[in-house]
Amino acid sequence: MAALVADLAARVLAVPGHEIGVDVPLTLLGLDSVLATRFRERMRLELGVDVPVRHLLGPGTLLDLTTEVRAAAC
Repeated sequence: MAALVADLAARVLAVPGHEIGVDVPLTLLGLDSVLATRFRERMRLELGVDVPVRHLLGPGTLLDLTTEVRAAAC
């Protein structure tokens, strides 16, 4: 699941996957409100989970997000 979330983030941020730090806050990776909305929609469509945008713009990392996605998928 972590690889899927990181891949989605890389596509939304338009950066190579190897440049995505899973332990870095998403906002420090360049995620802003517009990109967070796109990221949320991609996760909804491709993973079937609905993550609030405010969770994407907070201090959370991709690892934190993966934990939330796993919990929402159950």
